[in-house]
Amino acid sequence: MQGILTTRIRLYKSMTSEDLQTCSFKKDYFEFRKVLSSKAEPVGHLTCGSFFEMPLLYFLSNPTDIDIMYCDMTLCAIFDHVTIPARLARNVLTIDTKDCHVGFARLRNGAEYLCKYKLDMEEGPAYTYQLSFKTTCLRAVLGKIYNRWGNIWMLGKDNVYAVSCPLWPQDAHKWITRKRSNGWPSNETIIAIVKIGCQLVSKPHANNRNDDTQWRYSFSQAETILIHNNWTGVQKYIYHLLRIIKTDVVNKCGGKNKTFISNYYFKTLMLWACEEKPSVFWEDRNIVTSVRELLLDFIERLIEGNVPHYFMPTNNLMDVLQCGSDIYGEIRSLLSYTEDRILELVGLEPKAYQMTPGYIVMPNQSLYPLAFTLSNFLYLPGNKVDDKQLKESKILSICSSNYFFPELEYLHKGIMMQLQLSKLNTCENQKRREELIISAENLFDKSIQKFGYGFTRFRIHLGWSLSEFYQQLWRLCGGEKFQNRNQMLYSGSCRPMPVTAFTSCYVRDEDDYLKNHCSIAPYNMGTTNLFSILQYMMLKEITVPLNSTYFVCSAYRANFFCNALCNYRRALELCKEANKHRDCFSNFRGHLFMEHLHFPLKHEWCGLYDKYIQIVLGFIRLYRAETNRNRMIPVYISAVQYLSYIYTRCSRILNEPIADFGFDYKRLCRDRINITMYQNQFTDAILRTALYISEPHSHRPIYGSRTFIAKEEYSVCQVAF
Repeated sequence: MQGILTTRIRLYKSMTSEDLQTCSFKKDYFEFRKVLSSKAEPVGHLTCGSFFEMPLLYFLSNPTDIDIMYCDMTLCAIFDHVTIPARLARNVLTIDTKDCHVGFARLRNGAEYLCKYKLDMEEGPAYTYQLSFKTTCLRAVLGKIYNRWGNIWMLGKDNVYAVSCPLWPQDAHKWITRKRSNGWPSNETIIAIVKIGCQLVSKPHANNRNDDTQWRYSFSQAETILIHNNWTGVQKYIYHLLRIIKTDVVNKCGGKNKTFISNYYFKTLMLWACEEKPSVFWEDRNIVTSVRELLLDFIERLIEGNVPHYFMPTNNLMDVLQCGSDIYGEIRSLLSYTEDRILELVGLEPKAYQMTPGYIVMPNQSLYPLAFTLSNFLYLPGNKVDDKQLKESKILSICSSNYFFPELEYLHKGIMMQLQLSKLNTCENQKRREELIISAENLFDKSIQKFGYGFTRFRIHLGWSLSEFYQQLWRLCGGEKFQNRNQMLYSGSCRPMPVTAFTSCYVRDEDDYLKNHCSIAPYNMGTTNLFSILQYMMLKEITVPLNSTYFVCSAYRANFFCNALCNYRRALELCKEANKHRDCFSNFRGHLFMEHLHFPLKHEWCGLYDKYIQIVLGFIRLYRAETNRNRMIPVYISAVQYLSYIYTRCSRILNEPIADFGFDYKRLCRDRINITMYQNQFTDAILRTALYISEPHSHRPIYGSRTFIAKEEYSVCQVAF
């Protein structure tokens, strides 16, 4: 007993700050943090639509679905007259516009046409699902303040699969050269947009609804650049009013499924108006008359049956209108918005560009997960959707911060000790083995202990878009300290003030803090009340009773008991414990805290994993060698799904039933991994294969027609390696 106590004292001394700050450890630890925060996916994410383009105030006031475009980075579409580089030949699709309506095309791969992915979609390029929030009182609070704010509870997320088209379409060339009396947009903006190109999404024209080979041109990235970088505060406010009017008209005319007009028609109307209307039209004093004039212009277009696409004017957006559709009910509702009624609406809706900045408090444990999550779905307007260099530079800056998940120091050291343990012979150096086991177990236990991160108070402006908020968040995360910083976060319209922007504070009683600092007064669209609501949402919806790294640390911890100690009972209990915590998350919190860090499978760390994972990694390394790829790049999988894998393995070994948390290891992965659900399906493919080949008394060949290790499956997954 005395010997064990002495050993524990010696091991705790080994975890002092002096030891953690040695040069070799700092270098290895920094590399470890980079690996955890990296994410090798063949996907370029582009967040578009009002959620990304408009100020936060307008999104809170009139919530819309979150649109995320998943660009398949393994493919690009070009025209047949363009010379294809030899290194890209296998990934290039040819754009074929023969027998297609303007704005639509087919993508040809040799003699075959690329068809859309089957995502249980009846229509359109988007796969939609509903976001959920756990804070049951939030909806009631928002609804009492302003009935439309309760709609934030009904947020949906639209996932759209897209193929990049790096060259500007021929049918949109007139947009580059047409005369613009007001000089909007500028030549620099036009050149930047043309250089970026566009995307193609799987959506047939209305006249060929059953043609799965047709793809529609999407200019979402160009539209985002025009709105985010080139619209004035007044123009964004007018568009906000038009969207509110559209929502009211749709509700009065039977809902979305029974009406024709959409936000995109008003966005198109606004883009044309920005190009054609004089600057006086966009002055603050003319907002009411400008909105009325735009509504009348739109009604005139509806009556004529011609709403020209902004980039491809020969493409009439009203071509999709079904024959016999009654649009006159919507026209009558639009006409009901007289100048008096518009003036009343202006009195209700605050102007983001006239509001003053304020302060909110964010849990420090949420800063990095939020920044990493946004980095996967946002890009800086004007940059390419696949600009990896920019993202990597931000990751390097954030990983260098001493405040980047301090518990990962314990996790990293525990992993290093487990690797040392895997190299020791079981019959030799028993004393050293016992020391390593005790030390590693203590370190893994420490890695999941709740840390007192505290809160950070920082400056925010409700006139910021989500993109601007994201940039400020990265600046906050990249610093060496949370407190005593002189850097001020401000938007272009707000001048910095000579005060400290960030202070750290620790809140013992969260309910008391909400009561005293986040009280919500009766409805008043003033700045203070809006910040109170945002503060309430920030603390109640983002704060969790766990470290942000809990799931990745739990995965390594369960892996240690399963593979290093063969203590399957303990590993099973740890997996069940993690699953209980997982069930407490809404899907918003879950995505924020369970998916921002991944579980890397590294060839150098093979000693950490069971022999079945090692077999799969061996096949992957062999495949990479044959295709001249880097064999040492980690394979990134979901930490939560790895916990499910450990749970399933331990349950099988202990002859216990496998609950919903486990894998159905007899069901192999699908033939093609869907880009919009890449991480989960790729993880499934890796782990189900390992479970499949580990099945006892299995006489089925590994190279079956439905096996992931088959050449066809590898050709799908190679893009991740």
